[in-house]
Amino acid sequence: MRRISLFIISALFGIFNRVQSQGYDRQALAGWFLGLNPEKVVYAVNCGSNDEATDMIGVRYMPDQGFTGGVASEDGVGHQWLFPNSDIYHSERYGANEGFKYHVPLPKEGQYALVLKFSEVYFQEPGQKIFDIKIGKKTIVPDLDIFGKVFSRAIPYDTFTEFKVKDGKIFVQGEEVQGAVKNGKFLIDFVVGKADNPKVNAILIVEGGLKNTHHQAHERYLKELDKIRKLQDGQATEPAEQQQQEMQAPFSSNIDFFADDEDLSQPKGQVNSLLESPYMLEGFSIGFLILFFGILNVLTTENENALVSKADLKRKRD
Repeated sequence: MRRISLFIISALFGIFNRVQSQGYDRQALAGWFLGLNPEKVVYAVNCGSNDEATDMIGVRYMPDQGFTGGVASEDGVGHQWLFPNSDIYHSERYGANEGFKYHVPLPKEGQYALVLKFSEVYFQEPGQKIFDIKIGKKTIVPDLDIFGKVFSRAIPYDTFTEFKVKDGKIFVQGEEVQGAVKNGKFLIDFVVGKADNPKVNAILIVEGGLKNTHHQAHERYLKELDKIRKLQDGQATEPAEQQQQEMQAPFSSNIDFFADDEDLSQPKGQVNSLLESPYMLEGFSIGFLILFFGILNVLTTENENALVSKADLKRKRD
């Protein structure tokens, strides 16, 4: 019993170390939306929904409005969303074999950031939905492949574009954008691209530019998602190969990157399989420690009983 208990402890401790040594920045994954200043949001629309919505940091989204074309959908409601502050991604407007447009009120003169929010809730591999986004005649997001960016369904992905309003015109990277403004509104055009149809979940305009958005937190979040993908695919160069194989061991049996399963009610991809919640590893740590000390208590009791038995036997012999 003692040897078996020691073996169990050793095995659990090894798994625990491998999980902890993954090196994932769990705060970056859970706090992907932090940094956005809700007081600087001058426009927010909940695309594809007739309802207002307020997110975790207090950004209030208006019901869907200002669009031309496209189809409203709330198919994302039935999915399992693992990351916090993702309710706004449950609804969307998509193009049915064509593109669609949004006509957004032109803000006062100044620097701004256009934040477009996306999530994939249907396709489960890269290259199945690829489209372009324009402001007027300028393409600001070419060849957007949502699944290809985050490697799973039901995972938030945002784009960020800084622009300037001056003399009733829009400038991106110092150049005036032709065809961007009409009748006091500027045009955001979601264009059919290389595969399937365009879509969008929400639109934000933030005064002051990128500094008042969650751009930096979002970049850290994407790096962690990419790290998960690379570790699973065996593409990471650090740490060393042997250590990398050990780190992958706890997850290799339950991460499903490109599953053939067609159950669209559940998210697909390795990120979802790994992150049942952003705090999964903390829960594992607590469970491990409870089990560890439980087995340690058994061992201690066994040792004490053995010592008592030896003492009794010695007294009898004496």
